[in-house]
Amino acid sequence: MFTNWLKRISAEQNKRVYDLIFPFFMIWIIPPLIILALAGNYIVDGLVIFIVLRLNKIKIKKAHWGLLTKMWAMGLLVDVVGMIALLLTVGDGPNAYTIWNDAVTAIGFVLVVLVCGLIIGWANYTHSKKYISDRRVNRAIGISMGILTAPWTFLIPTTWVY
Repeated sequence: MFTNWLKRISAEQNKRVYDLIFPFFMIWIIPPLIILALAGNYIVDGLVIFIVLRLNKIKIKKAHWGLLTKMWAMGLLVDVVGMIALLLTVGDGPNAYTIWNDAVTAIGFVLVVLVCGLIIGWANYTHSKKYISDRRVNRAIGISMGILTAPWTFLIPTTWVY
């Protein structure tokens, strides 16, 4: 019944109905997804750090939870900076949705992901020195976090999801 009513109204009226409804969907859908993304990111970061610590036979202490929280926050900050860099370079153009159709855009996206991974790895390496004295473990944390928690999802074309 509702779809029949939408078909009968003019294109301009249809646009107004869409513009009216769209913000309500954003209010209901986006906040839970943001919370899930933050929680998922925290869990992945925690797994990477604690697996590296366990593989290096380091007992997990309460101080390591502070390390995890700070590294998680740094990773989120780097991801946001990478996202802003992509928005400033690609913007909302057609290449933002189909990144693999244009070689220049694909290279740009890959470079942003690699730079973000390098920054995350370097930040985690330098920050873990405050919590762990073994340089080999610090390097392992930095490399693992840089590779595994880089914003690889930037490389998924929006057309696959949206």
